[in-house]
Amino acid sequence: MFKDRLETITTVQRLRIPATMISSASGVPCPRLSDFMRHRHVPENQCDKIKNAVAKIEFIWDLFQEHIPGLRILIDTPEQLEKMYEGCERGQNHLEINKALSELQSRIVEGITPFTL
Repeated sequence: MFKDRLETITTVQRLRIPATMISSASGVPCPRLSDFMRHRHVPENQCDKIKNAVAKIEFIWDLFQEHIPGLRILIDTPEQLEKMYEGCERGQNHLEINKALSELQSRIVEGITPFTL
């Protein structure tokens, strides 16, 4: 548990995620988030909400960084976080499928098909 918490704190600091955004997106009050960041006691369910929100924000931001460097999306509610995360998961899957299709298409153009490998 401590390792997860330390990784979450490191991620928040590395990405400079605003505390108010984490608080809003996780539904955890700012004072509890502050306690979490300072390694103080926080109820387990609130720790889980913070860790989950930070992981999802990191995923969303990383996905957008690949396409629009420097873009930082603000997320205000747990519902908005979930919708963004689900949309980004679908988008990432779509991008991976398109990449695979492009690679397959270029191999076919070069005369190499999956069946001749």
